[in-house]
Amino acid sequence: MKLASLVIDLLKTHCNSVNYDGLHIAYDTGNQRYWIYVNDIAYDNGRLAWFQVDSGDVKRLVIYDEKNVSSWIAVTSREDTDEHFDCHLIEWVGEYLTFIYHEKHKIYIGSVSGNRGRAFCFRGDMIKRIGDIIYCKEYLHNGIIKRGLMPSVTELTPVALHELEKEAIVLEIIGYGDNMFNLGSEQAQ
Repeated sequence: MKLASLVIDLLKTHCNSVNYDGLHIAYDTGNQRYWIYVNDIAYDNGRLAWFQVDSGDVKRLVIYDEKNVSSWIAVTSREDTDEHFDCHLIEWVGEYLTFIYHEKHKIYIGSVSGNRGRAFCFRGDMIKRIGDIIYCKEYLHNGIIKRGLMPSVTELTPVALHELEKEAIVLEIIGYGDNMFNLGSEQAQ
């Protein structure tokens, strides 16, 4: 409720109607209605960010800090967006806002720092986070695992699945409602 309260207080200064049902924050600007899932909010040292969906089904990342408000429309495959969008991670890491979201067939991994954003996506449903490395298994590339360095979202050289197996790294299926704070998140040994 603490993060939801921060967002609600901020929205009440700018919006006509703000409602909270324990799971979603809904607000109305007069022209548009928006929904925010409470698990899709991140806060750090005066910076607040969240994913929201509008009544036209546009997904947007909104970032507030003491000086600026910015937003970024989430990249999606339009045919996959209707009810198949789920945020698995949104967190501040230093100056970066990092996020992972999933639509029907793709997982997007990205970060924003200042006015610069980076992201990559893969077609798959298996992922593992160990420290600053994200491992991703694509549907059609059974033996190859994509890797990304967080929070800069630098795509690293892919590795063979058997190399991960030697290190006892097991990717996990990510589904709707899973949260990367818990799923496949381990500290580097």
